[in-house]
Amino acid sequence: MENTPQSNTEEVSSDQNQNQTGTSHDQIETKVQHPKAETETPYHIERAGNGSTENSRSTTLSHESTDSNTNTNTKTDSETPFESENTAKIVEKTINAVNSQVTHLVEWENNVHSGTALAAILSFLIFTAYNSLFNTFCFLAIAVIGIDWLYVLGNKQFKTLFNQKPDNPHEQYLRNPPRISRKSVDKYVDVWVDIINKALEEGTKIVFVEDPLRSVKYVIAFYLTWTVASWFSFRTITALVVITAFTVPKLYKQNKKEVDQHLGQAQKFARDQFESGYAVVNKHAGGIIGQVQTFAASKGIGTSDNKKE
Repeated sequence: MENTPQSNTEEVSSDQNQNQTGTSHDQIETKVQHPKAETETPYHIERAGNGSTENSRSTTLSHESTDSNTNTNTKTDSETPFESENTAKIVEKTINAVNSQVTHLVEWENNVHSGTALAAILSFLIFTAYNSLFNTFCFLAIAVIGIDWLYVLGNKQFKTLFNQKPDNPHEQYLRNPPRISRKSVDKYVDVWVDIINKALEEGTKIVFVEDPLRSVKYVIAFYLTWTVASWFSFRTITALVVITAFTVPKLYKQNKKEVDQHLGQAQKFARDQFESGYAVVNKHAGGIIGQVQTFAASKGIGTSDNKKE
């Protein structure tokens, strides 16, 4: 019986210890949670700060891109054909090279070169008259691939017989395949764009009649081409043009004085006829316009004085 109060005391003390332990655990948990909350708050603040920084950076980049686009557009708008001296020099150099090569061929400065070019062009036209270009391409592809396939396999078998490594004889081309330089492509694209722009400029002058005589010459040339095209096929016309291009300059060079004299007389006659016809058209057109104005005045139409009255 004496031990009962003692046991009760022990139970009370154990309960107090448990309460204290629970309290201490709760305090520890709150202390652990509290720093976590404290660490979360700066994290959110820092994250928000980074967001604002990212927004400011994106805004700056957008402004920079806008400025760069504006500068690019301004540069593009300010550029005109043949404005760049380098591009103009490249275009002029290309045109001069083509003209010199064509002149070298059509004037027969080297009989071997000119004869070979003429024979090759006519042979191509005759060949395409009986064979399709697509079928020809397929045949050449089959022939080249088949012959090279036999060559590669034979080369490998030959090396195997002599205890050599049976590698591909085209290994250097497989490792370094041929590629087109982007810089060269850009350069030639710029050249062709300038050439096309020059052609468009000349076409605009012809269509909108900057020089009436030159426009009439082109009308006659297109009419003759249209008429001849209704008689012959495109391949025949091309052959005639090629033969003419390889014969007329040579004949003109041999008989330059006589030809220049006759051409001068023909041009003078054509110009006189054109000017007289143009004057007659203007005279009749002016008479018609005068009659229309007289008729309008008699009816009281289209005059400022009648409107005021």
